[in-house]
Amino acid sequence: MSEDSYARLRFANIRQLPGTGLFADEVGAIAPDVQAVSIDLDDGGNIDLTGIENLPLLSWLIVHHCDGILSYGGSGNGVMALTRLLMPYAQGVTEQLVASPHLQDIEIEGGTLDLLKHMPETVREVELRRVKSASDPAAWDRLSQLDRVAIYQSGTIEVAAPADGWPEFVNFIVIGSLKGIVQASEVCPFQHLYFEGVRLFDPGASFWDLQAKCVTVGYSTKPPKWLVEAWPQRPEDWAERFSIASHRLLPGSEEPYFDEL
Repeated sequence: MSEDSYARLRFANIRQLPGTGLFADEVGAIAPDVQAVSIDLDDGGNIDLTGIENLPLLSWLIVHHCDGILSYGGSGNGVMALTRLLMPYAQGVTEQLVASPHLQDIEIEGGTLDLLKHMPETVREVELRRVKSASDPAAWDRLSQLDRVAIYQSGTIEVAAPADGWPEFVNFIVIGSLKGIVQASEVCPFQHLYFEGVRLFDPGASFWDLQAKCVTVGYSTKPPKWLVEAWPQRPEDWAERFSIASHRLLPGSEEPYFDEL
């Protein structure tokens, strides 16, 4: 890097790492005031996050493709300036970074919902992919502090109602099986709830018993089988709380929209 470019560097995009996986000391020597680090290894390899706590202005840490993330021996208090974290789950490492005291936005792939217990109160948005159900239902209580939570591409998710209310927006997208959500909504009603690609909806419960200000079901070509089967049992006033695109498999689904016109 030239001396001129040194002063302008705020974002480091890393595509290759040495065999050790280390990068923080080198980045810090070149630009100690770097604010964002994105790691996307073209040829794979491990990442060692040792030293990132010594980058005082690091607010974004984004990790995409890698073979693994090595154990992180940081201070135990996360990274002081970190506000956004996007990474694949790495046991022990993710929990430590999620505990960063000023974190606001989290995107994690893998792990379990238990990692929510490590969030500081500053977090407002969470996206989780390929996540497993929490071993401790109390982990759901941490959702109350959020504005939005989205769970994607996961197997079975057992839902529990947070003690102090749901975030304003809750999304479940591409989920194998969603269990306990109707009961959870009866304990604590949702505000805006969105489903798309949910294969199995709460066995033994009625979709129409969901308690929410607004429930939206999205789909690309046709509605899910469980919705088609539940459709004949819909209440007369279903359109007051449920937003469902019209489809020939849902006879009468177009009526609310024609009524509005």
